[in-house]
Amino acid sequence: MGPYSRQPLLPIARHAKELIEHSSEHLEKGTEKDLLIALVHVDNAVEIMLKEHMRFKKNMSWGQIEKMFFPQLLDACVNDLESIENNKNQFVAFHDIRNSLYHAGTFVPRKEDVESAIYFSKLLFNEMHPSFSFDKIDVKTTSDDTMNFLAKEFGKSKPYVTETDLTKKLAMLMNRQGYHVILNPIIAGTSLMADLLLSRKNEVIVVEVKARTAGNSILNSSVYQLCGYVEAVKRATPTKKVEGWLVTNANFSQAARKAAENVGVRLIPGNELKEMLARIGNHQPYFF
Repeated sequence: MGPYSRQPLLPIARHAKELIEHSSEHLEKGTEKDLLIALVHVDNAVEIMLKEHMRFKKNMSWGQIEKMFFPQLLDACVNDLESIENNKNQFVAFHDIRNSLYHAGTFVPRKEDVESAIYFSKLLFNEMHPSFSFDKIDVKTTSDDTMNFLAKEFGKSKPYVTETDLTKKLAMLMNRQGYHVILNPIIAGTSLMADLLLSRKNEVIVVEVKARTAGNSILNSSVYQLCGYVEAVKRATPTKKVEGWLVTNANFSQAARKAAENVGVRLIPGNELKEMLARIGNHQPYFF
């Protein structure tokens, strides 16, 4: 359960949820104006949630918080909120899209990009407020064209790396290798949601994907998180052989490697993942 799970929904959180709901209403209308409004709503909702976290979980004053820019808020929350930690660059991308739309006027909003922004805002809200979560959210990723445009527009040497994008590419590869693939499965009898569930004959693999920027390693906490998913799947499918894979575009800390060895989790670091994804195309930009 998340850090807010036993608390009532404060007005600031209700406002964030209402903004996300309003963005979905504008998305349905689908005009360029409505898509712009939807994207601005989502960006505001995410910023509000980050400020809520800073105020009530880090005990910062509103005066201190209001001096922080959006990237600073993300950096301050990245070690506390898993949805930010795993998808920080996705949230940066949405904010950059919003800036392109709102200030520079260099980008026309597209429905698929707004759908993606809404998905990740719901993901963050559900982590922070599981008792008040959105019932069903479909995984949506920002298009490669948009990511490449933003990287060029904002002078980035590499496209934005996101966990969801890596997960979908890995899912494509494993499907080609004959696995039945489920994205973001809810594990039977629990509220746990892994990134991928792969099955083939008597074999089941629970996969967690962690996207990182240069210099950031995966910690042993991610290994133990995956172990919980694996044990839940073992209970649900007692006749199957179940294993866990922890996958990243970066590397693993020494503590993570030791933990994985102790519990029997397979670690797939960036160099190995790069070779795997090379079978379905060149994905060099994801690796450092």
